[in-house]
Amino acid sequence: MSERSFRPIDAIPNSLTILRLVAGLAYPFVPVDWRIPLLIYAAISDLIDGPLSRFTRSTSNFGQVWDPIADKVCVLAVLLMTVVDGQITWWELLLVGARDVMVIGLAIATLLIDRSKLTDMPPRVSGKIATAGQFAFLVGVLVFSVKPAWLFWAAVILSVWSGIDYTVYGVRRAMREVPRSESQSESGNSPS
Repeated sequence: MSERSFRPIDAIPNSLTILRLVAGLAYPFVPVDWRIPLLIYAAISDLIDGPLSRFTRSTSNFGQVWDPIADKVCVLAVLLMTVVDGQITWWELLLVGARDVMVIGLAIATLLIDRSKLTDMPPRVSGKIATAGQFAFLVGVLVFSVKPAWLFWAAVILSVWSGIDYTVYGVRRAMREVPRSESQSESGNSPS
């Protein structure tokens, strides 16, 4: 079986992810007039990079790892600046960013326990839905200068739901792997 040769279109999904990461890192330092276009770019690129990579059959480990990191960097940068600018409060930031806090905690725990497992956490549908809710809330705050309670609470509920989903998924995966390694040592597969 031969490997498919590289096509320029294969680079587009990962390029969108890299540019979203750069947009998130740059967000606090750009002029205020640039912030809304950066947020809109981040939201659109988040919606299209995954489907585009699947459509072109150019999914990659890089994209699976860096796409959620780029999402979190963007969302947290925008949330932080909305707090700094007085548009939302710290407790609103913590509630809307609950999933990101939980996932970052899970990633740190994974790094401390077994660094190789960090790439084994595939994106979850709940994460994409929560990110869409966060972007919708942030667009409402930044573009329309409104903070409707229903949009805020929708973003919070989606964020918490996604954080719990990722945590349960990660714990279940970890618990499934523990017995397998213990059973290997009991079955004589480890040195005596």
